[in-house]
Amino acid sequence: MSNILNLILEKIELTKTEYDIATERYESLGSFLALQSEIKSYEPEIFPQGSFRLGTAIKPLNPEEPYDLDLTCKLKKNIDILHISQKQLKELVQKQIEKYRDINGIIEPLEQKHRCIRLQYRGKPNFYMDIVPGIPTLEDTNKLLTESLLRNDIPTTDANNLVKFAYNITDDRNKDYNNISLNWNISNPEGYAQWFEGRMKKQKNFQQSLILNEDCKPVPTFLQKTILQRCVQLLKRHRDIMYKNDNQSLKPISIIITTLAAKAYQGENTINEAIIGILNRMEKILQESNYKVKNPTIPEENFADKWEQNKELKKEFERWLYMAQIDFDLIINNLNSDTILKEAKNKFGVTIDENNLTPKHFVNQNLKKPTNLDNVQIRPHRC
Repeated sequence: MSNILNLILEKIELTKTEYDIATERYESLGSFLALQSEIKSYEPEIFPQGSFRLGTAIKPLNPEEPYDLDLTCKLKKNIDILHISQKQLKELVQKQIEKYRDINGIIEPLEQKHRCIRLQYRGKPNFYMDIVPGIPTLEDTNKLLTESLLRNDIPTTDANNLVKFAYNITDDRNKDYNNISLNWNISNPEGYAQWFEGRMKKQKNFQQSLILNEDCKPVPTFLQKTILQRCVQLLKRHRDIMYKNDNQSLKPISIIITTLAAKAYQGENTINEAIIGILNRMEKILQESNYKVKNPTIPEENFADKWEQNKELKKEFERWLYMAQIDFDLIINNLNSDTILKEAKNKFGVTIDENNLTPKHFVNQNLKKPTNLDNVQIRPHRC
């Protein structure tokens, strides 16, 4: 797996220290809520979600910008949507996070977001935690979710396993936010993470690829860094650079890139082969799904639903996908070190020391012959 893409990954990956500090902080908050807070009778549980949970987080383009850690605060016992409104739940959790902030001398005030409560830390590493309050779904809801998964050809055992991680979350855009109601949004980030891990395991040497800690125990998903995780990191970084100076509202969102990449991954053992294969299969997957990107744990949720209202979003995703195909092909297959270094800088925003390049970084017998940069033709923007 020694190639130019690995050198790029070294530059964009969060350090183990950054992971450790983030983990220490969310575990500290979780311990406070579970053992010392006024909501401990509800058995609150704090756990990561999103790119940190999946192991696909990358550094911000600007070193001064904070990175985000998405968390869930799930109250597991003695509470349900029949007896509390979303607004009441959010205020209940926020009050305790405010106490934690005061006790620990965190200077920045809490910030209200639509679904979450933002806790901002100063200093290095610079990051904030977005904490989404949640409570268990009702049994009837779980049955409906299971039926939906079965209709989408998910095996019964897998469906039952995925549903047990679902829960209701707060969202102040919900029309019943202020009222006790059955109308709550459902989320299942842990179920999604389990599904993503299943796709990771398609890697042919998956078990041998896992990093082991000093006690010879498997490390958390975010430190494993399998082929699929690394491909998602590279795709997100390429996206970030491509839209650095463009309209940010049109930038392809990470959940769509991650989901399509996971679906397109077929177990390739090298990053070079995997990234080219994933990019080539993404378009076919979109066409076969009628340009819908279903949440694998909640099939009724379409991650690309905004494409239906705003056609520019779909066109922009297609434009990014096409440019990614060109750019990755060029940097993988080129034999010219100057071109490789230039592409690493222009398309991934990293500076690679030429002394770190060896012939094995730009020769791959299994892929097509190198592309001459001068011969690359950019086809018109597709509709």
